[in-house]
Amino acid sequence: MFTQVKNWLARPFPFVQSYKQSVYISFIAGVFVTLFLYTFKPFGIEQLDEYPLLHLSAYGLITFWCIYFSIQVLPAVFPRLFDESNWNIFKNILLMIWITFLVSIFNWVYGLLMYRMYILQMEERPIGFLQNVWMTVSVGIFPILIINYIIEKQLFTKNRRLAHDLEHSFEQSSKQVKDDHIALEIPMDGSSAAIVSSGQLICVKAEGGNYATVYWKEGAEIKNKLWRITLKNVLEVVENDESILQCHKSYLVNRTFIKEVSGNARTLVLLLEGLEFEVPVSRNFPRELVEKYHLQSA
Repeated sequence: MFTQVKNWLARPFPFVQSYKQSVYISFIAGVFVTLFLYTFKPFGIEQLDEYPLLHLSAYGLITFWCIYFSIQVLPAVFPRLFDESNWNIFKNILLMIWITFLVSIFNWVYGLLMYRMYILQMEERPIGFLQNVWMTVSVGIFPILIINYIIEKQLFTKNRRLAHDLEHSFEQSSKQVKDDHIALEIPMDGSSAAIVSSGQLICVKAEGGNYATVYWKEGAEIKNKLWRITLKNVLEVVENDESILQCHKSYLVNRTFIKEVSGNARTLVLLLEGLEFEVPVSRNFPRELVEKYHLQSA
C-alpha cells in the first residue's frame, strides 16, 4: 500500500505556467470563494448587515492574489524549485497546501480587522491564529488529495489516448512521406565535415545559445555532434523535407525514426530509434500534430 501511494505521488503532473491560465484559475477560485461565503454565510458572517457582498469580496480577492502569487510570481523567483520537467503529484499537493496555508493567514488578518470594525455588531470573537490555520489546512487536505487524484487520472487517460492517436497517425503518414531529403554539412573535428542527408537525421536538440546536438544514423551506427547552429536555422535548411518536424521548442525529430509515443498526466514523449533518452512533446503541439498527419494519411 505504501509503495503504491509513493509511486502515485511520484507521477508526473503538469504545472500551470502561462499568465493567462494563472489569471483564469485565480479568478475562478476567487469568485467561487466569494459566492460560497455569501450563500452559506459560515463563521458568523451572517452578522454582517452592511454591504455583506462587498466585505466578502475581500476574501475572494485574498484567494485570487494568494493563488496568483504562488503559481506565477514564486516560479519566476525560484525557477529551479518549480521546474516543470520534474513536477509531480507530490509537489503539486504541497503547493496546494501552501496556498491554503497562505489564504488562511490573510483571511485571519482580514477577519480580525472586520471584528474590530464591527465589534459592537459581532457577538462571537474571531478564533485564534493557530486554530484558524489548523482548521483551514486540515479541512482542505482531503479535497486537495481528491482533486489531484481526479485531475491526474483525467489527464493521464487523455494523454494516453492522444499518444495512441499520434502514433497511429505517424505510422499511416510515414508511408506517404516524399523523398525530398536535403544534404546537411555538419562540421566535424579540424577542417573535415560530415555530409548527412536529412533522411538520416534522427533528432536535433537545442543546447542553449546558438548550439544544438545533431543525432544521425550512419549505416548501423548512431552518431552525434555538437554544432554551432540554432533549431531555426536547421528548420530553414530542411523545410522541404516532410519527415522533419518540431515537436518541442528544443527538439526537431525525424518522424520516420519514431518507434513509440507514450503519455502521462504532464506530457507526451517520443521514443526514437537508436536513442536512449525520451523526447518531450510540447503542450501546444500534440493535437496539431495528430490533426495534421491524420489529414495527410486520410
